[in-house]
Amino acid sequence: MKPALTRCIVIAAVCLAAGLMVTGNGCGLTRTPRPSPRSYLLDYPAPQAVQKPALPVVIRVERFSAAPELSGVQMLYRDAPYASTAYSLYRWRAAPADMASFFLARDMNASGLFTAALPYDTRLAATHSLEGRVE
Repeated sequence: MKPALTRCIVIAAVCLAAGLMVTGNGCGLTRTPRPSPRSYLLDYPAPQAVQKPALPVVIRVERFSAAPELSGVQMLYRDAPYASTAYSLYRWRAAPADMASFFLARDMNASGLFTAALPYDTRLAATHSLEGRVE
């Protein structure tokens, strides 16, 4: 091969390699992996039962309602008055109102203070009902 032709091939190869390095980021060749979203759930031990006789009541903890901005699973924060922003990589595994009513029924039942504390989705008869709202 002629030296001029060899030189042109080397220059073309260098230009091609440089072009691939510059544009390769958009094609996923050098892209760093994107962090995956993380889900959070309230979790804590149930309270210990008290050593008192249980009250003769059966309480149903109704499904809690929530303010409209808190009805989903997005984790929100306020960085200005009248404005809220959602974290893009963090979310609740369940809606906060559902977690609150579930854990309250579980804790009331574990406390031993009542004959029973029922979740909202049971068909058993209750003598009392507890409602709540997450704001």
